[in-house]
Amino acid sequence: MQRCLAIFLLCLPLIGHAELEQPLIIFVSIPPQQYLVQRIGADRVQVNVMLKPGQTPETYDPGPKQIALLAAAQIYFRIGVPFERHWMPMLAAQNKTMLVVDCCTQLVKDGDPHIWTDPNNAKIIAGQIKDILSDRDPDGAPFYGANYQSLIVDLDRLDRDIHALLQQRRTDYFIVSHGGWKYFADAYGLRQMALDAYGREKGPRGLAEMVDLAKREDINKIFIQTQHPSGTAYTLAKEIHAQAVLIDNLNENYIDNLYKVSRLIAEAVR
Repeated sequence: MQRCLAIFLLCLPLIGHAELEQPLIIFVSIPPQQYLVQRIGADRVQVNVMLKPGQTPETYDPGPKQIALLAAAQIYFRIGVPFERHWMPMLAAQNKTMLVVDCCTQLVKDGDPHIWTDPNNAKIIAGQIKDILSDRDPDGAPFYGANYQSLIVDLDRLDRDIHALLQQRRTDYFIVSHGGWKYFADAYGLRQMALDAYGREKGPRGLAEMVDLAKREDINKIFIQTQHPSGTAYTLAKEIHAQAVLIDNLNENYIDNLYKVSRLIAEAVR
């Protein structure tokens, strides 16, 4: 009896969390995706992100080291950012066994790829990641499912907290240097006013209209995307005597970053 019990206890770790000989090698385009994959996959995945801090999805070019690492990748989660259109055919050709997954293209509106800025979209993306990992690694499916559920709890809490932060406000408008927050704005009833559109900054007429809006809505902060330190944004801030505030929708600490940005925007619209 004791011998049987000992054998049973030795087998318990294998039942709960079968170990992979090697973690799944995953590539993603941007740091927020890295956060989601890592939360779900934990030690069963090795996540590599193409875009490094300070780089922009509009002008990014992968280096030789990243291209070499892609040769061993099993899954690539793309999300529709500009550099993918130019580079993905070549990257996929470098590794024909790599599964390329489009992250929830049904969420994209008007060609704007910044779907991850809405926590509810992040939940949908996370569900897709969980399903793909479970399909590629069936032994890990219960592990991925449990981690996914934990992530969903955190994303639901984030969504509730952002709604609470933004509940009391005097204006719906906030001004950004780069139009990367539309999905966030739509989720919480805000109006993003961007100083650029598809890489082109507003001209004199558009800037004058923005000045009028800022004065009418008593806007005292201009949000500047870290990767897009727009001279026009700083000029507008000076014109309306507003504070220039840096924000980043590509930060790898996805949940903490959205809390930070939400607090900053809440302060600006109160």
